[in-house]
Amino acid sequence: MYRKSVFFLLVAGTGILLLYYLFLCYSYPYANTIAWIKEHFDTAYNIASIDQDYFTQFQYTLFWQWATLITLLYWIVVLCLWHKYTQIVLYLSVVKSESILLFENLQKQYHVLTTYQKIVILVLYIGALVHHIYYCIEIPFNVDEVFAYNYFVHQSPLVPLFYYPEPNNHILFNLFASVFDLFIHDGCWTMRLPSLLANLCLLTIIFIYLLVRVNFRVALVATICCIISFPTSIYATQGRGYMLMSMWAILAILSFIEWKRSSRKIYLLSYIASSIAGFYTHSTFLYCFTGLFLWEMFYIIKTQNLEFIKTALWTNVLILSSVLLLYSPILAFSGWKALIDNRWIASNQTYFLKMFFVQLLEGLSLLTDVWHKVYILIFFLGLFIGFVFRKFIHLVFIRQLVAFTFFQVVGIILILLILRRLPPLRVWTYLTFWYPITLSVVLYLLSVWIKKQYVFIALSLCLIISVSLQSIHSYQQNLTSQNGPFSQKFYTSLQRTVDYIFQKNPQKIFVNEHWFQFYLRNQQIKRQLETPYIDMYLPRQEIVYDFVIFSPDMVSHKLPDTFSLQSYRLITEFEGSKIYERIPQQKE
Repeated sequence: MYRKSVFFLLVAGTGILLLYYLFLCYSYPYANTIAWIKEHFDTAYNIASIDQDYFTQFQYTLFWQWATLITLLYWIVVLCLWHKYTQIVLYLSVVKSESILLFENLQKQYHVLTTYQKIVILVLYIGALVHHIYYCIEIPFNVDEVFAYNYFVHQSPLVPLFYYPEPNNHILFNLFASVFDLFIHDGCWTMRLPSLLANLCLLTIIFIYLLVRVNFRVALVATICCIISFPTSIYATQGRGYMLMSMWAILAILSFIEWKRSSRKIYLLSYIASSIAGFYTHSTFLYCFTGLFLWEMFYIIKTQNLEFIKTALWTNVLILSSVLLLYSPILAFSGWKALIDNRWIASNQTYFLKMFFVQLLEGLSLLTDVWHKVYILIFFLGLFIGFVFRKFIHLVFIRQLVAFTFFQVVGIILILLILRRLPPLRVWTYLTFWYPITLSVVLYLLSVWIKKQYVFIALSLCLIISVSLQSIHSYQQNLTSQNGPFSQKFYTSLQRTVDYIFQKNPQKIFVNEHWFQFYLRNQQIKRQLETPYIDMYLPRQEIVYDFVIFSPDMVSHKLPDTFSLQSYRLITEFEGSKIYERIPQQKE
């Protein structure tokens, strides 16, 4: 009775909040709503043009219609499910029992470990933490991280929930990071700690799963490769949502495998929750989900299991409807084009057809962290051997790895052909973990087939050494590049210029170059300054700017007639941009 009362209060309270929210939507006319948004979120990105580019009069009408629909649907669902309260509680009690049983089995697995193995695990996690903290310190605070921190994380949580001006809004990640921002007054660590914690959780999931399903050696080798691989190291420390999405992706994959194997509700619930969270972290989770969906369809066709068909149907409906519900605030507020139109990856048909296979090969080369693509051959050769000689091994898990790898590749190709756009390779970061998992198990398969344990040890050492060498090579190549995304020289020079500007205590700055715009804003936040006033449109003669920063586009064109540089001197150039400082004796 107590539980039912609590459940009723939660349901009723949520419904009342929705009704209150609906009342606010109807109470505020469009002009008042826009004025309120611009007043309370004046530092949000492109907020001045929000009523023209995003939250138009049409979107406002759509927004309150959406709010009405959501409120009605909520109460309809509550009324429909209320009489099924007993079944819901029973289902949750089964999930609770299975969770307790799973935890007890993991405890038994831990107690079986020898003291030596426990010490190795401790050293492994300490090494992973040191490795990632080193990367956090050495890798520059990237422009994408700075943008996300300035305009999403450091804003109100309402901003990432409703506003989608750029694809850098990795919603769930930004919401997690905004919690850290309440306690950590450093943008770099605020952005990177969620990624670091997500990586440690993911390493734990991989290690425990392989420990239970295979053995300690395979778990150790796969986890070491996941730690030292360059792509995983980068995104384990970069303040973006790719590592968090990778955690959800791997958890969804492993949960799906276990659900298909045992039909336990705890794994099904884990698959549903991780899939929804993965989509809400980043929409490119669609690639992973498509691979799982194709595998699901293949299994249905193969087995003709009616119970599985029924469960799979409502599972996919629940996942997709939940994702649509979570994204509906952005669709209603910012418009569907803001979500699907990514100007950074738009490409014409000729370019797409020309680069399609090149992108796939380069993606495989990057994500497997190989050198000169030699180990691509070893990878697929190992998968082929594992598939052909599967009768020599008692682990069904190996066949599951091969099956998912196949359907994932097919799913990626299918989505690329449908969307006809080539995304950045980082959207497949989750596959950088799948590669060492699969290859470590394949190496174990070979050692069992040959019946020599030293074969696994020797091949594992070769794998770890090759991944280490490639990681070191990639690290040096990326950090010493002239202007790459992780170039120390590039970002050091940029930060030095920004620091110089703030040392002069400027009151007004004109800047129409996005790199300086983002980093100047970040310094304002870091120093907790209300000034300087940063103008980002056209320079005006009536405003006395302390610094003027022109982008290469404006440098190559004639300046507006209303503005003159006679009172300024050029202090430096940066990637084609020119930075001018007002001559001291003429400051007012």
